[in-house]
Amino acid sequence: MDERIAELEALVQQQREYIEQLLARNAELEARVAQAQRDSHTSSKPPSSDGLARRTKSLRTKSGKKAGGQLGHRGDTLHLVATPDEIVEHRPAVCVHCQTLLADDASVVLRERRQVQELPVVRLHITEHQRLHMRCPRCQTVSAGAFPAAAPSRAQYGPHLRALAVYLVEEQLVPLGRGSSARRACSRQWSYSSKRRCSVPRCSITMRPACAERERWRGRM
Repeated sequence: MDERIAELEALVQQQREYIEQLLARNAELEARVAQAQRDSHTSSKPPSSDGLARRTKSLRTKSGKKAGGQLGHRGDTLHLVATPDEIVEHRPAVCVHCQTLLADDASVVLRERRQVQELPVVRLHITEHQRLHMRCPRCQTVSAGAFPAAAPSRAQYGPHLRALAVYLVEEQLVPLGRGSSARRACSRQWSYSSKRRCSVPRCSITMRPACAERERWRGRM
């Protein structure tokens, strides 16, 4: 009986040692897996230590379609306009076969069209309004003309320019400082100042005639 008990105790001790070995091996493997999963995204390691292995694998399956636009796709591209603002003709100077000079009266058998849509050069257009004081030849009374409503002071911005400023600041959320830099890039004469910033809240009152033009301008963007 005592021999049987001793035999069982020895077996239990062997199993205990074997379990400890398995636990140590399992801890070592878990440490290796954790180390392999660490990269520049999950630790302080530099991106150069990530290696060439892909971190994730796409779950998308192949659809069998060719790359690019598919048949029936509407697409979006520029179209030729019927009435361009300017037409530039490019005539050949000589015949490509016999080198004969081609005069202006040479017949045109084909006209290919290509159009370039471009913004014009942006610069301020300054209009000076002069009110004339004129003397009546009959009674010698001096009468003065009337300035337009768009020129209430000596110098001001026009309604279209104010509409553009409000559109950039309110619609496109361009900061006033960046808007000032953009204006200086177009013209050295226009920039925001502490006094000019009041044009934005004042626009709803002083710029009603320009609202329609502003909406038209926005529609072209």
